[in-house]
Amino acid sequence: MKRIKLTALCLTAVLAAVSFSGCSEKAGTSQETTEVSEAVTEAVTERELTQEQKDAAKEKCISEERYCVDNSYILSKSEEMLKIYYEGITEADHDKCFEVFPDFYKKAVEKENVEYGETNEEYMQSLKDGLAEKFGDDFYIFPSLSSVLQLSDESLKEMEVSINSSFSSDIKLKDGYIVYFSETTRGKLDKQTQALHFLVLNIDDNYYLYDDYYENVENN
Repeated sequence: MKRIKLTALCLTAVLAAVSFSGCSEKAGTSQETTEVSEAVTEAVTERELTQEQKDAAKEKCISEERYCVDNSYILSKSEEMLKIYYEGITEADHDKCFEVFPDFYKKAVEKENVEYGETNEEYMQSLKDGLAEKFGDDFYIFPSLSSVLQLSDESLKEMEVSINSSFSSDIKLKDGYIVYFSETTRGKLDKQTQALHFLVLNIDDNYYLYDDYYENVENN
């Protein structure tokens, strides 16, 4: 069955693909938020961890070099990417929708469209038409972020291996997070809100949205 690449209709549970085994039951750092900071820094600056932070990193099986002490940048970046993603859906714009995903993922989407006899434009229009039919032609979608979980070192490595195996790629994951959010779709005919999550991966110092759909289907 072809994947519906729209979280309002179907989103694979990325948590199921990530093993959280390690030196403790806690796989990473989690931070609740009610408002995403507008001040976005370009990168995490070099800093010396306090002893308490070092202990927390060890407990959560995250190296001191990776350990995130402030998730505001990740939350802000995630909000920015989700906004672009949903704008792409509402505008039926394939390139805009998937520009926030890694290139190998976007190519997999395009390959799947060809296999199902659709152009990228036809595929996106069919998604938009389906949403308009359910919610009304004035529908819009907006996400509201709630928390972020940093992957443990072991989970990050397992994710890297799984991606490279599934996509015949050779990427190196510098960091990874699970971002939790609520997605609301609203129009004159209906309204729907549900709790969802995406992976946010750092590849070559660039952040991307990601889900594990293509790790669970045959792509050849």
